[in-house]
Amino acid sequence: MNPTLNILPQCSLELRPLPSDALAPEERSWLLCSRDDRARAMWEVVLNTPVLHALLESLAEGQATASVGSLRLQIYPDVELERTVMNWATRQLARYASGLAGCMLPRGLGLGRLQSGSVRPV
Repeated sequence: MNPTLNILPQCSLELRPLPSDALAPEERSWLLCSRDDRARAMWEVVLNTPVLHALLESLAEGQATASVGSLRLQIYPDVELERTVMNWATRQLARYASGLAGCMLPRGLGLGRLQSGSVRPV
């Protein structure tokens, strides 16, 4: 059974590339984390590019639970939160697919505040 990481109301999601000079874009590693209102990490996970892409696709399709490999993310059952996460994932997927700097997301580009259905920069 895979552990489940929860996406809760009143949290922020962050996505950023981990430093790697010599890797091809598809071999990059990414840090995805959820932080509470006091910026404390609720959870952090390192993903490779194919897993990140599959995860973002699942969330962008509106799935409340996304399982990729040994990772399982579950969105707290709230219609507005689910819609907000879906929009966040769609934006991240668009940025990833657009080939920004060789499939790298610039720092801070993936920050979004998940709060009652609205996304605000952190």
